[in-house]
Amino acid sequence: MAYCLWGLIRDGSELRHLKVDAARLERLVGRIDTNDEQKIQVINVRNDGSNELLWRVYLPAGHAWNFSHGLARHYDSTNSISTTKEPQEILIRIRLVNRDGRWVLMVMSPNSWGISNLPDGVGGFLSEHWNEFDTMVAAQDGNKSFSTDEVVSLLSVEVPEALMETAKGELEDSFYKQLQTQLLFSAEVGTVGAFVARAERLEMGSH
Repeated sequence: MAYCLWGLIRDGSELRHLKVDAARLERLVGRIDTNDEQKIQVINVRNDGSNELLWRVYLPAGHAWNFSHGLARHYDSTNSISTTKEPQEILIRIRLVNRDGRWVLMVMSPNSWGISNLPDGVGGFLSEHWNEFDTMVAAQDGNKSFSTDEVVSLLSVEVPEALMETAKGELEDSFYKQLQTQLLFSAEVGTVGAFVARAERLEMGSH
């Protein structure tokens, strides 16, 4: 009897510790409420402007996935996320960091941890004017669901007309010209099929 009682006390203590750890992890990386297992689920865990953006993303089973991000036309990177028979939850993190006067962009996804040096003036421009950009951050108001047929925009940053004159004075001429037709920064996730279908639609529309 005493042994059984001790076992219950021990199990209860371990359960309390597990609940505390689970709550701590949820504060760090969020929790997805999967209301439809066949849809992409996204929650914005952290939005500290250009200093740090963090999303938790639920990916349904049975698909091949891509994560893509780009800085105007300076670079565009697409990383494959492995196909699994089971659903998976991933973290996507973006940070702007000043390292000894040199700005770098750090992007983390499941199969990639990338650090990109930014062109002269771009990092400072991003950091200084972040709150003035036309910025869309996905799911910052809570859990959002998306069809697997669409490419999900996690982040888009566009320079508004009111800032264009400032951009012209602070950025290299070639980069400034790109901003007139391109987003300053973007990050997207979706199935390989959704990316291919969108590219085909854009190609058809250009003819």
